[in-house]
Amino acid sequence: MPDFREHIVTSVEALERIYGEPYGPSIAKETDRITPQYGAFIEAAPFFALATAGPDGLDCSPRGDAPGFVRIHDEKTLLVPDRRGNNRIDSLRNMLSDPRVALLFLIPGCGETIRVNGRAAISTASSTSARRRSCARSCGIRRATWTARACQATARFSPS
Repeated sequence: MPDFREHIVTSVEALERIYGEPYGPSIAKETDRITPQYGAFIEAAPFFALATAGPDGLDCSPRGDAPGFVRIHDEKTLLVPDRRGNNRIDSLRNMLSDPRVALLFLIPGCGETIRVNGRAAISTASSTSARRRSCARSCGIRRATWTARACQATARFSPS
């Protein structure tokens, strides 16, 4: 059996020789804002994976709740309530040192995903939504909300 180390790809040129050009629609669906179609998907998604980077390395954390838990503030800003968890706060710590984030929104049973890359900020401002304010005690929402400023939103389609 050949040693896999003999076949390590070490340059962008070699990678592009293997994969070729990006498929046309994958480039066309890239945008610098959250479009109404992408917004509808984000608001319907009960789950997303949050990737962050910090001085101690990378972190990818699951985030989820009932569809609509992520709010679209404007075409460049998502509002994400922080939920009580294990209090490790790895992602939040990372956001303080490196605000770059990547979010991958998923809907179970759907072959599409939405990926949002941007910068995050943590805010302790109380929720602007009456529904979220009234839910704060019963749902255990912390007073911290973090926002992701979308630098790039891309729809991803998985093979069926």
